[in-house]
Amino acid sequence: MCLPVATAITIATTLASVAGQIQQSQAAQAQASFQAAVARNNQIIAQRHAEDARLRGEQATAQISLREGRETAASALATRQLIARQRVAQAGLGQTTDVGSALDLTADTAAAGKLDTLTLRRNAAFERKVARNNAEREAIGFLTQGFNFEAEARLADLRRQSARNAGILSAFGTIATTASRVSDRLRNRVPTLTSFNPRDQGRLVPVGPFRPRPFFGGSAGDFEGVNF
Repeated sequence: MCLPVATAITIATTLASVAGQIQQSQAAQAQASFQAAVARNNQIIAQRHAEDARLRGEQATAQISLREGRETAASALATRQLIARQRVAQAGLGQTTDVGSALDLTADTAAAGKLDTLTLRRNAAFERKVARNNAEREAIGFLTQGFNFEAEARLADLRRQSARNAGILSAFGTIATTASRVSDRLRNRVPTLTSFNPRDQGRLVPVGPFRPRPFFGGSAGDFEGVNF
């Protein structure tokens, strides 16, 4: 049996609509997948920046420690050389270098040298602390960005899954609605009987809906509307 034109058009329109919904869902999924991939790449870059910041902090502290060692060694050497010159000068004056004022002078020189060394070490320790704090603060900033990018990637994954589910549900909903509409149209189509009458010159004339009844035990009303 051929379908009516209106029903065929409805089915064709439904198929086109379903195809459009699927294509739209696939486009949304592709976009969400791309956004998730970009966010994860940004997360990896942020983590590498954090690692680089910490590495630079370690390098800075190592350089400070090396400089501290050179400066303290130079300060100690300068102190010893100064004490040696003082003793030579005292000896040249005929003074005993290990007693009295001569000893006090060299002791004061040694104490001043020790103070210089402690100052250098304290300054170096402070610089190392500042370098570590700055590096860690920078690393934490990059890690925070990485966490944000991870959250964006997860949201993009959720959007992709939601677009997929929405596309499937929308397509099935359209198909179900059209199927119900077509079914109603086909159910309302009732076949009719036609009769032949010589007076109609061979034309088939519709006579109304046919309601079959059993021949035996029926009544004249069973064939009402049928021309013989």
